[in-house]
Formats: sequence, C-alpha cells, structure tokens
Amino acid sequence: SCPPRPICITELMARVAKPRDYSVIGGHTWLGGADWAVLVLESGGEVAGDQSIAFYKEEHESGRYLEGANHNAGIVKDYFLRTSTPNAQLEHYDFNCRQTVPPRHLIEQFLARNSTKKRFIYFTGHGSAAGSWCLTMFNGSSGKTDHYIRVQDMVDLITQNPSSAGMDVVFSQACHSGHWCFQTSFNVICSASPRESSVSTAAGSLVTRAFFHKAGHRAMPQRSRPVCNFGDEFVPARGNKCGICGRAVGGQGPFCSASGDACAFNQCQACDDRPIPGRCIWPIVLEGGKRHSSKPQCYYHASNYRLCPLCGREVAGEGPFCHDRGENCGFNQCQATTRFAFPNRPRCDWACKPGKSMCHFHWS
Repeated sequence: SCPPRPICITELMARVAKPRDYSVIGGHTWLGGADWAVLVLESGGEVAGDQSIAFYKEEHESGRYLEGANHNAGIVKDYFLRTSTPNAQLEHYDFNCRQTVPPRHLIEQFLARNSTKKRFIYFTGHGSAAGSWCLTMFNGSSGKTDHYIRVQDMVDLITQNPSSAGMDVVFSQACHSGHWCFQTSFNVICSASPRESSVSTAAGSLVTRAFFHKAGHRAMPQRSRPVCNFGDEFVPARGNKCGICGRAVGGQGPFCSASGDACAFNQCQACDDRPIPGRCIWPIVLEGGKRHSSKPQCYYHASNYRLCPLCGREVAGEGPFCHDRGENCGFNQCQATTRFAFPNRPRCDWACKPGKSMCHFHWS
C-alpha cells in the first residue's frame, strides 16, 4: 500500500474556490513550529437554535459527542505542543462552558495579536446546512445566546487583519464544512463535503485524528470525505488517454470529453462524492452486455458500496477496494506511482489496460 503523499507548502498556496479531495489527510509536512499561532474553538454541546438556520450535530458512534469534541481539542493542542509551538501562541476557548466574549471577537483579537505569524484556526462543533459554525454562549446572566460564524465572516476578518507571514489555515470539523472551500482568501481543510454530515466518536473525530497523526489514513470514514481548497492543478502530458475508455483526453483532461472533465462513453453516473468530490470516476459495469441497474453505474455504486469498483469482488474493511483493508484492488489496479489524475490520492484509482500493468491514462 502506498503511503500518503505529503502536501508541500507550494501546493498549500495554490488555492482554488472549490472543494478538492483530501483523503490522504495524514500526509502533511508543513504544519507546526515556533512560527505558528493557534486558535481552538470548541462547541460540541447544546445549540439553542435560530429557527432561520438549520444546523446539524456531528453523527456519532458512541452517543457521547461532547467527549469527542473535547478529545478533538486535546488532539490539536497536543500536536502543536509536540511540534514546538510555544504555549503562549496556543489559545483554546470551550463554548460548552461559560464564555463572555463572542466568538467573532475572539477570532478578531487572535488575528490582530498574531499579525506577524502563520495562523491556524480550528473549530470542532456543529455546522449549519451552509457550513456556518454554530456556537452558544452560556454567560450566566442572560442565559443562552446563539452565535454563527459564516464563511464570509472569516473572509472579512482575515482580510481586515492580514498577517505578514502570508499563511492562514482554517480547519472546520463540522457538518457541511466543505462550503468553506468556495473562497480563496485563506486555506481551509474540512471534515466533510458540502453535502455531508461529519462523523465523530468518543475518542475524537476521525478526520481530526488522521490529520494530527492519531490515526492512519486508512481509518478515514467513507461517508465523510475530507476536502480542501488547495493543491497543484493537474496538467496532463501531451498524448495522455482517458483513464476509462482509452480515447484522447480533452481540454486539460483527464477524461475524453471536450472539456476533459468526464468520459462521454463509459463513466459511472453516480454523484455522491465517492471516491472524490462530485461524480464517480470509475467505469460502468457491463456483464453480458447488460448493466447492473437502469442507471449506469460502476460495481461499487451498483452494489450499494459492497463490490470493488475495479474487479467486482467484495470490498475489504470500509472499502472501496477489495484488498489491504479497502485501500487497494489486489487484482486489477494501475501500478503507476506518479502523475496521478486526481489531487492528493495515494495511488491511481483506475483499472489496468488489458494485458498491461497500468491504466490507459498512464500507459499512454
């Protein structure tokens, strides 16, 4: 099994205003040290509820989300302290307890205090349908007060309080957090795509645990895919072929349509952000000239996630493949080790060209 490909600082600076797959989230090498300032906001408890905003609690396996949120905050603080970030540059505010300063003011003050440092803001808690952070203040006098940090709020705060270090990273561990990817004012890492709920356990959320080296990338939940808004754009070499049908790529590739963003002949029509955000990248299953269902789909989607998309065998672990706990297909997966068609993938996702050790895309 190939290890996660490290994300380097040049890729981190290449922002795009859309969600990109970040499934190998444990492979970063750029974060931590004395030049970083860190703000942790925790709000895993009750939200009083603004009826005009639909919010979502993270799905949990243990029934103890508060404990999971607390573990998340501890994991983040432990990581930065272990990577030599000074204690004085690490701030943590728990909105499950009494707080008298609104979260927007805390963020603004943090940014202003650290105008010469790289800045990392981490949130663990509830997210609205638009990805907004949902926090409730318990101040003892006026009871409970709801506060929401929207994507545009953070854009405004960072724009108004720039850092000479030129690096702002926001980590949103919340439902529908992928909405934060639709901007280029700062780097963002999200625990779920715009349409997904996030996942937590009593020991912390799986995306946070993987990112901060408390769990391997194999532990990533298939129903909650981390996304980001950075990474190098992919530019195919001349002569590349579509990884699904073998025809010449169009546009910037890696598929054969005129724009290069789809295979017009044999691409699965499922669109559920598996294995990358948006439409499925695997081929339609044809057995005896017949499809699995009325809607053309790959093995994986036609079987309701039970079969490997490349060989049709039962998936291993959480999938989507049949070998090595679901990380790889042990029978028909391209063996290329460079020039992957999709950003931040651990290896090529396509099947081998008949009789070859690589897919159409890489063999060309």
